[in-house]
Amino acid sequence: MLFELSIAIITGAIGSYFCFFNPALLSGNIVELQSTKLKWIATVFSLICSISFLFLVASENHNKWLEVSFFLVLYFISVTDLYSKIIPNKLVFLLLILSAIQLYFHFDAERIVAFGLITVLLIALNLLANKYFGKLLFGWGDVKLIGVLSLSVGWEIVWVVYIALVLGGLLSIIGVLAKKISRNSKIPFVVFLFFGMLILHLEIIGSLFYL
Repeated sequence: MLFELSIAIITGAIGSYFCFFNPALLSGNIVELQSTKLKWIATVFSLICSISFLFLVASENHNKWLEVSFFLVLYFISVTDLYSKIIPNKLVFLLLILSAIQLYFHFDAERIVAFGLITVLLIALNLLANKYFGKLLFGWGDVKLIGVLSLSVGWEIVWVVYIALVLGGLLSIIGVLAKKISRNSKIPFVVFLFFGMLILHLEIIGSLFYL
């Protein structure tokens, strides 16, 4: 437990430094948060999340550190997308490496098939949507991230995207009704993918069917 706790805290601290204090190391397009107070609040919150993930998402196996690291990287991608509307390729690549390590310990050919087909399908849908409607169905950063997540959860990525779309749609409706956002506002999608992954991992959906 001490090893996993150390990994969680160190990963949370390093992730906070890159995302909040020096995001230019992740992408030159990210505008750094201007408020130092906000940076430290975000850092403390991220460290709390890091420790929470250790108890929330880690299963009883010898790869707890891998699960915690995976969710932490996904968390930092979602936070960065939330405040900058940019998905850093470096973090997505790191998530790909973690997914590949997961696959090494728990090999499942279906995950590889899902990764390939889901990625190709999303690219095709995006190209068709852009050609016929002049807009993308998903941002290209979202496409890359969904593809990487499918390597981790296989075909269950369909549930993750569905949950993300429902949560995003509900928030959009509430925001428009409350006049906080307009119908044309762009809402970062990764945070909803994060919650979709969290809900799937905690098997909340499955539990609802057996109430």
